[in-house]
Order: sequence, then C-alpha cells, then structure tokens
Amino acid sequence: MTEKLIKTTFGDTLRKKRSKLHRTKQDIALHCETSTRYYQYLEKGSYSPSLTTIFKLAEAFDVAPEELINDSWKAWKKDKKNR
Repeated sequence: MTEKLIKTTFGDTLRKKRSKLHRTKQDIALHCETSTRYYQYLEKGSYSPSLTTIFKLAEAFDVAPEELINDSWKAWKKDKKNR
C-alpha cells in the first residue's frame, strides 16, 4: 500500500502543478527529455521517477525538488504511523 500511495500522491502533485501552470503533458515531458507516455505514467502513479527526473521536473515547474515530493513524504509518514 505504501509504495502505491507514494506514487499516486506524487502523480497528483505533478498534475496539480501542471494544471496550475496551464501546461500540457507533452510540454513537461519535452522539457524533461522524456516521453509523454512516461510522464503520463508518473502522473497516473504507475511509475516512480529517478532523482534526475525529479530534478528535471522541478526545473520544468520552476520549483525546488522538495516541493514535488513533500506531499508524498507526508503520506508515507502518515501511512507508516497508522500501521
């Protein structure tokens, strides 16, 4: 459960950031030098990104990397506490 929760929370964060900036999935993928399909899987919560990809995503959204992973970190801590 924890791994899926982390990935879906991260994906939700990406989707919210992208929507707020009115950018397309293709635009973000291009900026990150990855395929649109891979980016779609990240937003869907199917894949976990590498550190390098997190850095590229942070650059694409013009935020610090921790801003992208903070909600996932909180979800992980909450889930772990409830076990």
